[in-house]
Amino acid sequence: CTTYEQSKRLLNMGIRSDTADMYLEKCSLPEAGDYYQNTLTSGIDPYVWFNSKINHDIIPAWSLSRLLEIIPDTIPDSKPGFEPYHPKLIKDDSGYILSLQRTSYDCLVGTHIEDSPIECCISIIQWLIEQNLINKEYLKW
Repeated sequence: CTTYEQSKRLLNMGIRSDTADMYLEKCSLPEAGDYYQNTLTSGIDPYVWFNSKINHDIIPAWSLSRLLEIIPDTIPDSKPGFEPYHPKLIKDDSGYILSLQRTSYDCLVGTHIEDSPIECCISIIQWLIEQNLINKEYLKW
């Protein structure tokens, strides 16, 4: 899932905390790292969970599958009559690339090569927000 820093970036971009499917909880055991990764169970209301004052040592986190759900399946072309673009996650020898393309030679945008697919998703989500192409249900404003 997203790291603490990645989660903060998503929140700062305006992604709603209740869209997260996981959370990071502050850890008191140094050998376990700074945060424990936890999955939200079906009985937990994410909005209530992340806004409860007793949960001050947690931060929302997103799994790769949840980030991929946030990215639209299609991005319309700004020119009428053209086919939409589709997200494609590509792994090659040098890392991961997430691009929006119709074909391998017709790419709308692509992230630079990242070390992780999660970082690729965050880059594309940021671009989608900047282009006003993200589904508004994921944004807090």
